[in-house]
Amino acid sequence: MTAKRNPWKLVLRIIVGIFFVYGLAVAVGVSVGYFVAKDNAAHQVTSILVPQQQIAESMPPMNPAPAPMQPSASEVTHAEPGTTPVAAPVEHAPPVAASTPTIAAAPPKGWRENAISMPPYAYRDKKLIAIIFDDAGVNAKRTKEIIDVKSPLTISFLPYAPNLQRQVNAARAGGHEVMAHVPMEAEDVDAHPGPNALMTDMTDEEILASLHENLDKWNSYIGINNHMGSLFTADAHRIGLVLAEIKRRDLIFVDSMTSPKSIAAKKAQELGILTGARDVFLDDVDNTDNIKLEFKKLEKAARKHGTAIAIGHPRANTITALKEWLVAVENSEYMVVPLSVVLLERQKNTGEKHN
Repeated sequence: MTAKRNPWKLVLRIIVGIFFVYGLAVAVGVSVGYFVAKDNAAHQVTSILVPQQQIAESMPPMNPAPAPMQPSASEVTHAEPGTTPVAAPVEHAPPVAASTPTIAAAPPKGWRENAISMPPYAYRDKKLIAIIFDDAGVNAKRTKEIIDVKSPLTISFLPYAPNLQRQVNAARAGGHEVMAHVPMEAEDVDAHPGPNALMTDMTDEEILASLHENLDKWNSYIGINNHMGSLFTADAHRIGLVLAEIKRRDLIFVDSMTSPKSIAAKKAQELGILTGARDVFLDDVDNTDNIKLEFKKLEKAARKHGTAIAIGHPRANTITALKEWLVAVENSEYMVVPLSVVLLERQKNTGEKHN
């Protein structure tokens, strides 16, 4: 006789099977969800870090620019006796790898947009010094040495330097203010300021067109100073055209004082432009001992007036002397600050009103 089956045992087995399958599905779902969430979290972290590192890590290394041609004239970079001339690089030099120029995405928004601010308590009771490095960008290796200096320098780039925006971005990331070192005509007819130089035989329209060419293909600068320009900065009408455009753009102007005949700083003040003039040339004589003496003159000027502006160049001797001097004045009464800080402090002390 066949044993009679208990139907409740069959129902119980079905219920247990259902719960087993459900539990297995839940376990699989939790595991999949964990790995998906982990991957998304990693992606979010990467998306946060990349923008902060894009200047330093995502860009290929810069290639040093070809050495510039030396002029045959006696005109010096800043029209001071004993200075080694600095001329424009060869205009038809082979292009640097990845040579497509980086064009500024938008026109400059005024000097405040790119200035490095410091609270007054950070430099209270200090003698403030701004150090401008002219002719930056043409020699990429020397420019990088300047960028790597930890103190806040002001780096003035020649607008015809290769990989210009890339080098400027690196300078900004290094904590330095940036200026445009605009080439202008020198008194010495054999001195060549470089491509798109502002010349006294140009029409007003040509001068402004050249100025736009120098300024519109890159960004992040707080203002301009003159490269050479001993003749141009003494021409009231023509330097006035340039300064009117600087005023319109709300930029800073610094007179490199390549000639005692320059009227650029005076006219800039009359227009209400935040402006200043160079106090000391560090490397008219490209010799470490002489440069060290100029740093002493810089200290003296800062002690007397409370602020001082120096101009130097990215050369081996200047960089060596700078690094030694920075160590010597650490924790002293002197403090290296961005150029805009010095100009604003001068404005406050003189009561002048600027942009």
